Amino acid sequence: MPQLHCLLTICLVLLQTQVAPKKEWSDKSGNYQFSAILVAFDSNTVVLKSTEKERMNGHELISIPRKDLSEVDQEYLNSKEAVDANLQLDKRQSWTMRDGSTVVGKIVDFVRKDVTVQRRRDRIYVNDRLFSNLPEVYQKIFPKVVEEFEKVSIPTEKDLEKWVLTLRGKPKTFQCEGVILEFENGDEYAIPFFLFSESDLKAIRPSWEQWSAEKADEEQKREHSLYLQSQASTYQQNVQNQLAVQQQMAVAQLQLLAVNTGAVDLWEVYMYPAQGVYGYPINVVVTARDSSQASAQAIARNPNYVVGPVKKLSRRR
Repeated sequence: MPQLHCLLTICLVLLQTQVAPKKEWSDKSGNYQFSAILVAFDSNTVVLKSTEKERMNGHELISIPRKDLSEVDQEYLNSKEAVDANLQLDKRQSWTMRDGSTVVGKIVDFVRKDVTVQRRRDRIYVNDRLFSNLPEVYQKIFPKVVEEFEKVSIPTEKDLEKWVLTLRGKPKTFQCEGVILEFENGDEYAIPFFLFSESDLKAIRPSWEQWSAEKADEEQKREHSLYLQSQASTYQQNVQNQLAVQQQMAVAQLQLLAVNTGAVDLWEVYMYPAQGVYGYPINVVVTARDSSQASAQAIARNPNYVVGPVKKLSRRR
């Protein structure tokens, strides 16, 4: 098979992994229409992901009051497809810290919190709570807070005690800004921004300035929280898509090898969304010995689609 044909085949396979369903949305008047992917929603707000060519005010995600959508779109939000999309927010997320470690938890909100440390009666207190009684997570985080603000090294609890002694009994307060991370057991912890890796921080901080600048009421805070969760979920999905593309590239190379050796043929399967499923027709490229096997593979990859025309792209030797 010519090299150009090989590259084309790989691109077709990778394209299949990146197809995402989108639909046409409109406001109540019907005068404003656009294409976007549903990311999340609650009883008041809908967060949508606009396509590359249809970005809204330079933002990938847009937040819209649910009541401003057309009746058709509001009804769509009651569908199983919409509910399933909303459940993506609850998927476990893996975040990389600045030191290279990984923390698994769901980001649910922003937070700004004062943290005060003081030595009293030969013991260390953090926000009037005995340091040794803090949750293990905070026992690990607090020394890093001191390191960040004081520019000192505190690798052990002994080093923390030595630093606290320099305060001579006076309280020291640090204002920490970050996010609330919900762990798998349901516990929530405030994680400062500076602990995150640079790439992960870029994904969660964009709307921080707006959150911190506004004296938001409860409704605005709830809206900010949903938007942040959507940002985090979208970023995590993008990371997973990149990994999937890398894996698919390796699979594609193996498939091309199999085709070149004559073990299988290369097939292109044209597929349509099943009745009641929002989406566009897609082309799926698979390796198989015959069209029936190719169709079965395509359906296994895309259970919400039905098979259309099947075309052989290569011929076994």
